Amino acid sequence: MPKSSNKSHAASGEHEAGDNPQPSRRPAWSGTISFGLVSVPVELYSATRPRKLRSRMLDASGTPVARRYFCPEDEKLLDDSEIVRGYELPNGESITVEDEELAALAPKKSREIDLRLFTHEDQLNPAWFDHAYVLVPGSEGGKAYRLLAEVMHRTQRVGIASFVMRAREYIIAIFSDGHVLLGQTLRFADELRSPDDLGISGSAKVPPALLEKFRQLLSNGRGKRFDPGSLVDPGHAALETLIEAKRKRGDVLQSREAPEAATDADGAEVIDLMQLLKNSLQGAKGGQTPGPKPKLGKR
Repeated sequence: MPKSSNKSHAASGEHEAGDNPQPSRRPAWSGTISFGLVSVPVELYSATRPRKLRSRMLDASGTPVARRYFCPEDEKLLDDSEIVRGYELPNGESITVEDEELAALAPKKSREIDLRLFTHEDQLNPAWFDHAYVLVPGSEGGKAYRLLAEVMHRTQRVGIASFVMRAREYIIAIFSDGHVLLGQTLRFADELRSPDDLGISGSAKVPPALLEKFRQLLSNGRGKRFDPGSLVDPGHAALETLIEAKRKRGDVLQSREAPEAATDADGAEVIDLMQLLKNSLQGAKGGQTPGPKPKLGKR
C-alpha cells in the first residue's frame, strides 16, 4: 500500500453544506450580503434539524463501536498514515491527490455573499435546490435586513449569489417571505439529470377529452391550502413509539459516552434600500460601476 502523511479529510471539501449531525445554535456562516451600494450583515443557520432519534452501532455492553479502514488485499486494518485519497476514473483506474493539492485549488476565504443577479421565483427549478438555510440579521444590520426582505417580497425577486463556506464555493438562491430571508444552496449543472437522460422526449399529443378530464381533476383541488404540519413521517413516529415502549420495559444499555452539550450562540443606519436596489439593477443593465458601499453603523 502507498504511504502518505497523516491527513485531514476536511481539506478535500467533501463536507457538504449543513452536514453537521449535531444540533447547534452557532451559525454555519457569517458575513454580509453585498450588491451594488448595499452591504447587509447576516448569519446563516441551517433551516433543518436532526431527528430526535439517532442510531449508533454498539457492542453488547453499550460502548459505541468505531469504523476502521480495512485492506482486503493485505487483510489488515489501516491507520491514517497508510491511506491516500484517490479519484476513480471511468476505466476503473484511480488518480491519487494530496490534501495540499486540494488546498491549493480551494477558493479564497470570504465573508461576502456576492449577489450576482435578481430573477423571478418561477425561473428556478426545485430540482436545483440542495440545502435550506435561514439568513438571520447581523448585530448591526437589522433595519437594512428588514428593508431588503420587504423589497424582495414586494418585487417577487429572488437573489442568486455565490459565497465560500468550508473551503468550498456555493451558489445560493435567496428568497423572502416579507419578513425573513431564506436561502437554498443550488446544485451545479453537472449534478442534474436532463429529461433526455431519463428517456423523456418532447411533448406528445394528448386527446382533447383526456386533457379536459385532467383539467377538471386539478380544478377540484383548487383553493385547498397546504399545511406544512401535515409533513409527518409515520415510520419515524412508529420508531419513536417502539423506543419509548422498550425504555419503559427497561430495555436500556447504559451509554459509555457522555453526550455533547448544545451551545448557544439594531440600530443600523436608515437607508433608502428600495432606491438603492433600483439603482443597482439599473446599473447592472447599463454597465455602470457601483460606488463604495455605505457602512451600517449604529446611530
